Amino acid sequence: APPPAPLMPPHGVFLPDRLFLGGPNSLWGFRTHGVGPREQRHTSTGLPHAKTPCDSLGGEVLATSSLSLSAPMPGRQFEKLGARAHAFASAGALHSLGG
Repeated sequence: APPPAPLMPPHGVFLPDRLFLGGPNSLWGFRTHGVGPREQRHTSTGLPHAKTPCDSLGGEVLATSSLSLSAPMPGRQFEKLGARAHAFASAGALHSLGG
């Protein structure tokens, strides 16, 4: 019988199990998976891929924080329209535990 499959790959966590940062649900103002380490994508011939030059590698530790403020705009015209002022701030970090 073949040996059992390892629970962990030799380089750490399997790619689908890694954490990714960036996008509207994790870090506003960045593209989805737009934050963190990246690696050059290669074709089957070993040459760099021109259309998608880098892949997001993700990480094993993720931290995010967001603050959103909303307030009614001053003035009767804005009040009639239901207009509100909005401000937001986001911060985040993505790290790997191993090399």
